[in-house]
Amino acid sequence: MTWFDSFPTAKVGDFTMLVDPRDENIRKHLQDGGVWEPRGTALVEKEFTGGVFVDAGAHWGYYSLLASKKANMVYAFEGSPYNFRYLLLNILINKIDNVVPYPLTLWHETTTLGESFVQGNTGGSSVGKPDGPQIQAVTLDSLDLGPVDFIKVDAEGADGNILKGALKTIATGNPKILVESPPTEFLRGLGYRIKEDVGDGCGPLTYWRRE
Repeated sequence: MTWFDSFPTAKVGDFTMLVDPRDENIRKHLQDGGVWEPRGTALVEKEFTGGVFVDAGAHWGYYSLLASKKANMVYAFEGSPYNFRYLLLNILINKIDNVVPYPLTLWHETTTLGESFVQGNTGGSSVGKPDGPQIQAVTLDSLDLGPVDFIKVDAEGADGNILKGALKTIATGNPKILVESPPTEFLRGLGYRIKEDVGDGCGPLTYWRRE
């Protein structure tokens, strides 16, 4: 018996993930089939071939775990304290040493933001509620992580704010980008174009590369 046996779990490929029993969306997908966003999952497994992976809006660490199989390093950002606990535990129980978790929200400036929590859908947590629990936000550029090869962004509509705080990172590493709510004109202005729409029943996702 282990200390985490009281947590509900899901088998995700070679990994075991602890999942929040309060969640009626992502948890059910993972426990029923071991996959969230099947088309997005397949794209990451195909297009991320190694190097540095940034997971912005990491939630419980689904994409971070998948990317860790090929990555030199994964930087996983999750501002929600409750979701961050699951992210950290999932890294620990799978004994992964190339995923660095940050209890931060990425943004276009350094500030504090109020969290809005969606009952029954932990993946729907977002920022912008003035009287919500305060979350620290920073820009990706301020962390000086060096060249990045792939950025995945899922921030419940705030994806543009995250990418606008990553201009230096994008210029330095020319990363591939998988994003839920793309700031289309901003990305096009940087020379990016949509290469594939991989949205499915779990939600919208588009894959961008610079031409």
